[in-house]
Amino acid sequence: MANEEHLAILRQGVEVWNEWRQKNSGVKTDLSNINIHVIDDLKVCSDGKINLEKANFRNTNLSKANLSAVELHSAEFEDAIMQSITLSNARLPCAALMKADLRNSDLRNANLINANLEGANLKSANLEGANLRGANLKSANLEGANLENANLAGTKLIDTNCKNANFTGCKLKKYATYESRTTENAYFLRTNLCGANLISISREIPLRSVLIDSSTKIEDKYYIVWNILNNPKYSRILSGVDISRTSLGGANLEAADLSSANLEGTDLSSANLRGANLRDANLRDANLRDANLCGADLSNADFLKAQLSFANFRESKVNFRLRHIEFDPLGRKEKVTRLEVKWQIVWEILNNPNYSRNLVGENLNDADLSNADLRGANLKEVSFISTKLDRANLTGACIEDWNINSSTTLNDVICDYIYLRQGQQERRPSSGNFAPGEFTKLFQKSLETVDLIFRNGIDWDAFAYSFKKLEVENQGAQLDVQSIEKKGDGVLLVRVAVAPDADKVKIHSDFMQGYEFAAKVLEAQYQARLEDKEKVINQLFSTINQQNQLLAQTGDKVSIYYQPNSQFAGGIVDAINVDAQQIGGNIQNNNTEDFPN
Repeated sequence: MANEEHLAILRQGVEVWNEWRQKNSGVKTDLSNINIHVIDDLKVCSDGKINLEKANFRNTNLSKANLSAVELHSAEFEDAIMQSITLSNARLPCAALMKADLRNSDLRNANLINANLEGANLKSANLEGANLRGANLKSANLEGANLENANLAGTKLIDTNCKNANFTGCKLKKYATYESRTTENAYFLRTNLCGANLISISREIPLRSVLIDSSTKIEDKYYIVWNILNNPKYSRILSGVDISRTSLGGANLEAADLSSANLEGTDLSSANLRGANLRDANLRDANLRDANLCGADLSNADFLKAQLSFANFRESKVNFRLRHIEFDPLGRKEKVTRLEVKWQIVWEILNNPNYSRNLVGENLNDADLSNADLRGANLKEVSFISTKLDRANLTGACIEDWNINSSTTLNDVICDYIYLRQGQQERRPSSGNFAPGEFTKLFQKSLETVDLIFRNGIDWDAFAYSFKKLEVENQGAQLDVQSIEKKGDGVLLVRVAVAPDADKVKIHSDFMQGYEFAAKVLEAQYQARLEDKEKVINQLFSTINQQNQLLAQTGDKVSIYYQPNSQFAGGIVDAINVDAQQIGGNIQNNNTEDFPN
């Protein structure tokens, strides 16, 4: 119960009370269980409201007291005992509550703006609807406290214990206004949020600087984010995960598998994504400013309206849509996005209508140039292997020796006419325009081929063997030699038409294996025949030498008689005056198999 002497002094007003406290600083004042609203002769009223502004209640026992709706602006409660106190609807702006014991207190709808609660014990306190904007809760204990719908904008929660606290509906941010141009955010650092209810504020919690566990009530994706930011042992296999509109700024995601992940609107600024797999990921509206994507696989990732300024894409597979992406690829600013040259060019084609369309010899493989404006472009020797050109406008373009393959897509290309040679030569069609879709039909058909390249000539016997073998093993592939072209420097290109659904990679591999095998076998047979031919020639020379010796012995004439297997006909030859007419019979070769034509 309250000390009657102390209560009598308080009845005289704040000035008297504070003066007495100053003179009796060693006295432990006791105002426990008082109900300020029923104290008789209380001289602290102003306009019908109880005003205890700037009252000194340091080290005072106020447990179970009722100070609801009281004006306590800048009042001092340092080290006060305030267990189970009622302060609902009280005004406590700038109040000093350092190390106050407020366990189980009722602070519903209390005004605690800029109050200092450092080190205070608010365990199980009810702060529902309280305004704590700018308050200092450093090292405070809020375990099990109810902060539902409380205003925590600008509140400092450094080293604060919020275990099992309820943050439902809390306001953590005060946005800038015309009158106040600064934005105030709740400040969490080493805050214990284990078991706390964060469902409604998950997105606003700075998860890098707080402690949570599996008992924390938080959306699944934010629990994943917390682990990415704070747990180095957490698995980086995150394929298909939804962590959209979360904050992963500065996160270490090196070599992470984020294929098909939903990262729409996610803050990945300064994140380390070196070597990460982002194939088919959704990165629309994501912030990747200063992110490291060196060596990352970005195949088919969606970066629509993503912020990529100053990001590093070196050595990465950047075959994603580069339209409507914010960065400066070609160095018009001091610090720029680091992209391979071909991706810089792709970005310019898609986003800069004034960029030169003279693209001779450029490598644009794997790029997505859907809807690109390539009217009148010089595409001589440009490589479009596996490039998407769907709905691109190619009217008037020069496609001399351009390089496309079966993975190049030409769906719904807009094209009235093209040129097969530079300088607007060899127009196709010669007159008039392609009908809608005609260009695609003509050139897509040419993509249903397998190109066989021979750099040192062709062994046609080996070719015939391998091709026949391939036909037998791939009867549904509908193989047909379409063309044979000389490409210079002894290079020959044989283009083989195949069925649209044929496995072109396998057909190419099987043919080349069969060709190389046949070429080796035929080479061995050819060498063996050459050796046999040399033996026969040596036999002939031996016979001639013997006849010459006999001629020398007999003088005038030599009779050459038929001998088995001899290559000479029978008859008598005048050795002095040899006339072809004197040679009888026919010279013939009975071993034709050893002498191929």
